[in-house]
Formats: sequence, C-alpha cells, structure tokens
Amino acid sequence: VGSKLVAHPLIKAVGFTGSYKGGKALMDIASQRKEPIPVYAEMGSNNPIFILPGLMNSDKEKLASNIAASVNLGAGQFCTNPGILVVRKTDGYEDFVAALKNAFIELQPSVMLNHSIYKAYEEGKISCATKEEVEMVFQRTSESEDLKGNPAIALISTHDFISDESYQNEVFGPFTLLVSCENDTEFLKVAECLHGQLTCTIYGNEDEIVEEDQLAEILTTKCGRLIYNGVPTGVEVSHAMHHGGPFPSSSNGMYTSVGTAAIDRFARAVCYQNAPVKLLPDAIKPGNPLNIWRTVNGVKSRS
Repeated sequence: VGSKLVAHPLIKAVGFTGSYKGGKALMDIASQRKEPIPVYAEMGSNNPIFILPGLMNSDKEKLASNIAASVNLGAGQFCTNPGILVVRKTDGYEDFVAALKNAFIELQPSVMLNHSIYKAYEEGKISCATKEEVEMVFQRTSESEDLKGNPAIALISTHDFISDESYQNEVFGPFTLLVSCENDTEFLKVAECLHGQLTCTIYGNEDEIVEEDQLAEILTTKCGRLIYNGVPTGVEVSHAMHHGGPFPSSSNGMYTSVGTAAIDRFARAVCYQNAPVKLLPDAIKPGNPLNIWRTVNGVKSRS
C-alpha cells in the first residue's frame, strides 16, 4: 500500500516513520518517479547514551533505573529507545553494570505491537547474543504467544563494536548494547564511528560535562538532538524540538517530524515579485490584515 501511494502522481511529498529498510525503499520509489518527490523518512536510530564516570559513581542506582525504564518504555518500541550505552572502565564500572542488571531484572515485559515486530526483536536479540565476542549481561528467554518483549542487555568491547558495523543495526525492542571502553581514547572513538542518530545523550556531573567538550563536538555532528542528563524517550512537541538527524536516522537531517517546524516539510516557498496588492495572499498584504507575526526584511513584526 505504501509503495503504491508513493508512486501515485497525486502524491507530492511523503512523511514516514519506521525502519531503515522501509524508509529507504520508499525513497528509491520516490526518486524513480517521472516527477520525483521528497520523502521525509524517520528511520532506525540507536540513540546512544555516553555515561561519564563521576555521575556513574555517585548515583549509579538511580541512573541505572532511569536508563532501564527508558529502554523498556512501550516494550522498547520508541524511535528514541536507547539501544547503545557507552561506559569507561573506571572505578565503579563493575558496580554500575551490576546495578543496571538489577534494574533490568525488576522490569516487567510489555506486549509488542504485532507478531512480526515481536519475531524481528527475538531474532535480532538472538543474532547478537550468539556472537562470540558478545556477553549477555541479562536476558530472560520465554518463547510464548503473548508477544511480550523481554528486556535484555549485551556487553561488547570497543574494538569489537568498531570492527563490525552490524552492531549499529537497530534491534527494535527493549534491548541495549553496553560498549565497554578501556580509556578516554576509546570513548571518543565510539562517538566518532557512530552512524547518524536521532539523539545522543551525555550523562555526567556538571564539571565533567564541561571538560568533555570534545565529546559534545563529535556528537553534535552525529545527531539531531543532544541531551544532557536525561533519557531520550521523551520527545516534546514544541518550537525548539528537532526530531530528525543525519542519515540513516532520517532521510534529510534539516527537517523535524515533531514540533511546530514539522509543517515545513509539506510547505513550498513561492515568491511574489512586483505583484498587484489585490492579488497577494492576505498573509503578506501591506497593513497585515490577518494581524499575524511576519518577517519583514529579516525582522519579526506585526505592524
């Protein structure tokens, strides 16, 4: 149905939320039309969370609980679900991993949207768990007909994560991959190798966040929304929200699918040059008959 809609000559633009495979297929159809049209596809994202050692040591139980709840929210079926956690092996690392495992043990699995999504989640989880370089920190296996997605955490080294891009493939469900870094250099290497993301998050104390300016600079090039000390699953409908990111998280990182600017995807600019006033739309007539905010010579005005 989606393919036929995108190919139909009356359709002039497309908005899509879903997988990379689905979004890319629609992009290809739209580009091959006699009249190509824009596709604003919001696709897969791992929404990595980078955890700095100071906060990890001082508040590990609360931090682990918040992250676990975010991973499991809506059975992990949020496009902003945190699918990658990046942590340095400093003092307190082992305690944090233990706290995270305990937080996952307490989670209650939720029903996934349909059988195909549930099946894809189980297959993605198993595919990761059976790789030699991956350690499963926590998983609960229970094949059943109730379609409940069981939360899981896997652990991998920085070297193995960077060496295989398939670890950046989204596992759509309550699953997260913990990337263990030996030092600061590996921490930054993980950030540098990331594909485009909808969100990236940095957790830390204020002083260490300020000191990690190089990390923030890298992540700004990787995502559409950079978050400090908060989980990415909350997406506010506001003027400031940007829910999009560099490819492959979305097809065009200039646009957002949430917030007031989302309408820009479906608006086309028209310039009226030297037109008679009577033919101008009311929105741009002299005197501002609609009494709306307008930009006149670069200045916001209601006059």
